[in-house]
Amino acid sequence: MNPDPQKLVVADFNGDGHPDLAILSGQSANTVYVALNNGNGTFGTAIAYHFAPGFATMNDLAVADFNGDGRPDLVGVGSSSAINAGLAGVLINQGAGTFGSPTDLPLPGDPIDVLTGNFSGSGNADIAAVNSSGALDILPGAGDGTFGADQSIFTTKLATPGAQAVAADLNGDGLPDIAFLSASQGGFGVLLNTSPGGTTPVAQSVVKPTVSGTLPSTPLVAGGKIKAINQTVILTPSAAFKGSVTVNLQFSTTSSFNSANPTVATLTRNLNLKAGRSQKFIVAIKSLPSGLVGGYHLVAQLTDPSGATSSVASAQAVSIVAPTIDLSGSFATVPAAAHAGRKTTIAFTVANGGTISVNASLPIDISASTTGALDSTAVTLDDFTRHVLIQPGKSLKLHVIVPMPASAGTYYLIVELDPQNTLNDVNLANNTFASLTPILVS
Repeated sequence: MNPDPQKLVVADFNGDGHPDLAILSGQSANTVYVALNNGNGTFGTAIAYHFAPGFATMNDLAVADFNGDGRPDLVGVGSSSAINAGLAGVLINQGAGTFGSPTDLPLPGDPIDVLTGNFSGSGNADIAAVNSSGALDILPGAGDGTFGADQSIFTTKLATPGAQAVAADLNGDGLPDIAFLSASQGGFGVLLNTSPGGTTPVAQSVVKPTVSGTLPSTPLVAGGKIKAINQTVILTPSAAFKGSVTVNLQFSTTSSFNSANPTVATLTRNLNLKAGRSQKFIVAIKSLPSGLVGGYHLVAQLTDPSGATSSVASAQAVSIVAPTIDLSGSFATVPAAAHAGRKTTIAFTVANGGTISVNASLPIDISASTTGALDSTAVTLDDFTRHVLIQPGKSLKLHVIVPMPASAGTYYLIVELDPQNTLNDVNLANNTFASLTPILVS
């Protein structure tokens, strides 16, 4: 390992229950070494991980779970020669004590100290950077390993040089506050967190859920019943537990549970388990609320009688789309010739390119035009309603008997599907179509 260690932090990076070490190098400005605990007071060979090469100095190191997967990630702050400003570098824990590619986040000035906590009140881990000039800046975490724009809290209050700050809940509202050294504040100052949502912290339940089961690879449709998605929920306590627990399942855009998201399935069970023993249950997701559109993780949160919670998110994501109808059509059979004023049989196909089935009365108008367009030459031949049942991605052929124009000539047939859009079709451009060849009416 690098012989000039500068900063040491401790966390269980590989999830084996033993504290591991991360050491910031003093010789290589963008390197951190991770040494995993063997469980007996000894450590394995330290593995080097690198922040971005643009770091000229790396001044401080901290840990927090930035993407909500329950594993501690790393953040370092320092200055960058490439942009002549500050940087925060984030390394996301990939599991088993390994780390992925670095993410660089620009900061003003020369950050020399870094704090982590839920400073913005979002429930996610944020980054607070202390600047050598006496400034304090916060990068709000999105809960998925990404961060919002830098927010400057103040610019000159901190004592310099060697400014230092600490995070703690100083007023008992459940949100971390910041205390800092400050000559201008009489030795130290306190910054109370006024973010919305301050509350008493929720304890972590000793019962942990895990959720497994294959999520569909094809998009789901929001706003109604779906083919049941069966998930296996395993409940395991870390200490003996007796009582009732409730597990709520939701789809979330991040891997964190958010009480604002709708619940898609609920499991309530009485448990009487020894530590480490498990019970397995099957829960089915049978419908999806409207408004869910995009990529989602399935997240489960368990709540026990004391109000303590624990949660888990699926590694696999699922795509959810809006319920839509998109009808289109084309002619299948058009006679080459017909008699004026007489009836003839035609056939055309109606396809559903939407995400939900059409099971409704479909208004249809049929016209004839010498130009193939609904212009001044067009005459209405028939308008009627036909009940159709068309699944998404499927089509239906309709055979219709219509009267020909009363005057002789060469005509193209034109079909309008649902001219008044009673079915709320999302794309009306393909609802009207003309025959490719004309009919000679004599």
